[in-house]
Amino acid sequence: MEYDNFIREWFKRSERKKVTVDDADRFISLWIAFNAWLKKEYRETTNDSVMIRRAKGNNGLKEKFRTLSDSDEDFKTNLKKLIGYEVIDMRDSENKKILKRCTGNYESFLDTIYQIRCNLFHGSKHFEKNKKDIELVTLALRLLHPLFKKLIENQGII
Repeated sequence: MEYDNFIREWFKRSERKKVTVDDADRFISLWIAFNAWLKKEYRETTNDSVMIRRAKGNNGLKEKFRTLSDSDEDFKTNLKKLIGYEVIDMRDSENKKILKRCTGNYESFLDTIYQIRCNLFHGSKHFEKNKKDIELVTLALRLLHPLFKKLIENQGII
């Protein structure tokens, strides 16, 4: 697979503005591009949760997260909003309310964004009706987009 082209095309889809798409559509497109980048970095046979664990140790992503957290006002504002939410792991079959919460550090950020992705992709986010779900998906988009954009710009993908 030609990963750079695949990543570039899905990333472009996440930036569409002239067609009727919402933040859920943009986030899904962005996640597909991010997931392709993860597969490029950590091998295609690795599953998503393993790739997220490995990405927590990625110094390039970690440094870009720190830079945005320190200097980008929009990123800081959105990160503070995300910190205010608890995200339920909707796979919790025993209803013990397993929660993810972003504490503001890079690792908890990735865990929380990934949980939002899992809930959305597996049908447990009600993007059309639930105000909290809308806000979480929008925050996930607004936070992952600038982080991933900086990374793939530095790598010459876009």
